[in-house]
Amino acid sequence: MSDWDEYGQYYSQPVSKDGFFYGGNGFYVEIDRHRHERLDSGSLYRLLTYTEPPPVLTKAGKVAKRQPPPHKDSPDHFYYAQLKHYGLKAWKTKPAAKKYLLAAFDATTESIPVPKHILELENSLKEEYRLANIAAAKKYKEEQEQRKIEEEIQQKKKNEEYDAILNEFAAVGVVIRRDAIRGSDEYEIDDDEESKAHVSDTQLRKDIATFPESHLRDLVSEYKIIAPYLQDQWSGDTGGDIHLKMSPSLNHSHLWVWFHFGVVSGIMRSRGPPPEKVGDVVHFLWRGREEGEGEMTYGEDNIGSITFLGDGKIRGTMRWMGEFEFAGKKVPRRNVVWVKSVDGWKNEWRGINIRSYESARVGRWGGGWYQGDDSGYATPNSDTDPGKGSEDEEDDRYEYDEMDATPL
Repeated sequence: MSDWDEYGQYYSQPVSKDGFFYGGNGFYVEIDRHRHERLDSGSLYRLLTYTEPPPVLTKAGKVAKRQPPPHKDSPDHFYYAQLKHYGLKAWKTKPAAKKYLLAAFDATTESIPVPKHILELENSLKEEYRLANIAAAKKYKEEQEQRKIEEEIQQKKKNEEYDAILNEFAAVGVVIRRDAIRGSDEYEIDDDEESKAHVSDTQLRKDIATFPESHLRDLVSEYKIIAPYLQDQWSGDTGGDIHLKMSPSLNHSHLWVWFHFGVVSGIMRSRGPPPEKVGDVVHFLWRGREEGEGEMTYGEDNIGSITFLGDGKIRGTMRWMGEFEFAGKKVPRRNVVWVKSVDGWKNEWRGINIRSYESARVGRWGGGWYQGDDSGYATPNSDTDPGKGSEDEEDDRYEYDEMDATPL
């Protein structure tokens, strides 16, 4: 077996003896955290006997302006290490180290032998490392297998928990789809899109009528989210819990929602005031960032809905990479005043717009037309900010002024 496994990986720490080390990269001496392998005698002799060449001349015999880069000598710790590699007395100053190294060379062959005891030590450490690496590789792979088993157990537990929540919804006639409602290429923008509630069919409203009226508390809550389509399609990005938090603004102009769905996260803002009763469907716009490079996503196509089912349950749809459904179950929290978070959610919402998008894009890829600074952009016309006006006046502008877009 080689010093590493079939993937070229090293598992063991280097082994050492008498100031020499052997690791995955070979036999070396370490001086003040600098590692130096043995330089072959031919290369070492050329380095020790190097002399500066005469300057390059022009055709006219004058010194040319452009000269080869100057010779850069190796540092003192390099020469100290070579003395040890060749079994010589170690001198820490560069002039002394170079002097004694050169004196050890055979003038005729221009070579220097490696002492037998150092070669034997190198072979001994190499074998010791090989055995240590086999043992370390075995331990690592056993730990990986155990970690995989534990992850599978945790995933199974999580899947059972998700299935239990979905079954709880299904028991009252609310079935959450595992596939996309529509693919990303199946949209035709419709002025009446907001009036279409995919989750408020006749059977759903009939079932909702049996739920208890704990509605107000459900508007100011955190919800654990189950989104089968997202969790099936992007399992690597939705492995942890996905959830959302919501609260009306101070004057109940809008319902604001902070969400983290793993592969995408951001802020939702209702298109109208918060709902008044169980069974109401709230339509919202949302702005957010995708995982990975954090690319912003926003615009009139970023829509969705939430239906408040009562008894700490919600059902929703969201348009992103198609359109999908999700279910939410209320997470009990004590002494949390969620409305205090709304101001921060608004700031995050305002920070995701065409100008910020272009600024981030130019920062990532270069080029583009945007050269401004949006760091201080905000208006006071909000029911959680000082000043007069309403959220509708402020946020419905949607920050498209630069593009002459029609406000939503």
